[in-house]
Amino acid sequence: MLAFFKRFRRSLLAEKKFGKYLSYAIGEIVLVVIGILIALQINTWNTERTNQENIKVFAFSLVTELQGDIDEIDHRISQVNKNNLRIDSLIGVLSIAESYDDLNIDLLCLSWNLYYMPYKWNRSTIDQLKNSATLRHIENDTIIKMIGKYDAFSKH
Repeated sequence: MLAFFKRFRRSLLAEKKFGKYLSYAIGEIVLVVIGILIALQINTWNTERTNQENIKVFAFSLVTELQGDIDEIDHRISQVNKNNLRIDSLIGVLSIAESYDDLNIDLLCLSWNLYYMPYKWNRSTIDQLKNSATLRHIENDTIIKMIGKYDAFSKH
């Protein structure tokens, strides 16, 4: 195919048909430019598709972490309710006791909290999301604001 085009160009130059040669050269340039534009558009589509897939992966992971946080907080709420019952019992014991000397073991049992541990939020996905700059590909401003609020809330 290249040999055909080479012969065609040489014959145009040999016959001194510069106008036809010039139109041929411009045609080749236009074809190359069109090819480059098509390749750029395909690359843009592929990049957008990849970004959307990354957003879906992060969204699924974020929902999973949030569900884990909700489950843990539900567990913590039940522990707090149990502790409230123990405190109520402690108040009852203290209100009827005449002497605190006999109540040391009861006080220890009712006031000691074996279950308490500070809670740390799951932040691995939100940190990855911020570090990977994937947030800039999310077009919904409401979702971005909600992610920002969650980020601020879960830091403390």
